[in-house]
This record gives sequence, structure tokens and C-alpha cells, in this order.
Amino acid sequence: MSQFGNDNDNVLNSGHTREDLFGSGGNDTLFGGGGDDILIGDLGNDIISGGDGNNTLRGDDGNDVIDGGSGRDFIIGGNDDDTIYGGTGDDDVNGGNGNDVGSGGAGNDRVTGYSGNDDLRGWKGDDDLLVKNGTNTLRGDDGDDDIRGGSGVDSIYGGNDDDTILGLQGADDLNGGNGNDSISAGPGRMISCSRRRAAASGM
Repeated sequence: MSQFGNDNDNVLNSGHTREDLFGSGGNDTLFGGGGDDILIGDLGNDIISGGDGNNTLRGDDGNDVIDGGSGRDFIIGGNDDDTIYGGTGDDDVNGGNGNDVGSGGAGNDRVTGYSGNDDLRGWKGDDDLLVKNGTNTLRGDDGDDDIRGGSGVDSIYGGNDDDTILGLQGADDLNGGNGNDSISAGPGRMISCSRRRAAASGM
């Protein structure tokens, strides 16, 4: 079963069973409920909440706010500047284009930035964080995290526990934080390391 919005500002609820929700041209609010739902905001600045279940959430165009809720969710921000929270469960969070703020939440999450200047954090769990380009900030927080920068200038903070950090290209600032961390600036670059901090510099 599916519900479709129009060009007004719609509020769509899926209830306790699976129901797919599709916004349209307005600033829509979509609530997933208890099933494994598909929620797509389309145009406008949308608010999307997955609720329970293993959901697929997509903001598309507009500056969207997306919360995966509980369950194992797949979330794509789409275009423009989105704010995404994975919630509980092992989530896949992709900011897409734009300057995004993304957090995996609880669970072992994958948090990805595509283009734009993104602020990403794993929060709890053993998380994978990676970006493609832009000037980004990546924070692993708790857990044994794998964090990879992109082609731009990135600031990477491992946080607590034992993290693996790879800066790749750009004059990156790499900080392992607490724990026994593995830090690399990428091919053809040098890093200067101390117990708590590693700063990348050109050869």
C-alpha cells in the first residue's frame, strides 16, 4: 500500500504495517510507523522519520531532516543540505550532494559524504566513515572506527577506542584521540605523530 502527497505541505503516516510514502512539491512530513517502509520526500524541505522497522529513506531535493528511528535503515539525503540521524540499529547513512550533517547513532553504522562540505560522526558502535571530496569534519566517537578522508582538506578525529584513520589527499588534520590508533596520511605524504595527535603535511 502507498500514499502520495501533492504540491501542498503534506503529513503522511504509514501506521503499523508496511506502507510506502511519497511526498511531492511541498514541505512534507513523513512518519514510517512499524513496518519496513519506503519514505521519499521528493521536492521541498521535508521531515522524514522512519519509526520502527528496517526502512529506506530518501530526502531527494530540499534541505531535509531525516531520522531513521529503530531498525536497520538505508538513508540517502539527496541534493542540498541535509541533517541525518541513523538512530538505533546498524544503518547506512549517505548524505549525497550538499553540505550535510550526518550521524550514525547507536549501532555499527556506515556514514558517507559524497560532494559538499560535510560534518559526519559515527557516535556509538564500530563505524565506517568516508567522504569523497570537499572540506569535511569526521568524528568516530565511541567504538573501533574506520575513518577515511577524501580529496579535499579534512579534519578527522578518532575519538575513543582503537581507530583506523586514513587521510588520503589534501592537507588533513588527523587526530586519533584515545586508544591505540592506526593513522596514515595516504600515499606520498608524511605525518608527524604524537600520542594524541597526528597532523598531515606535504613532503
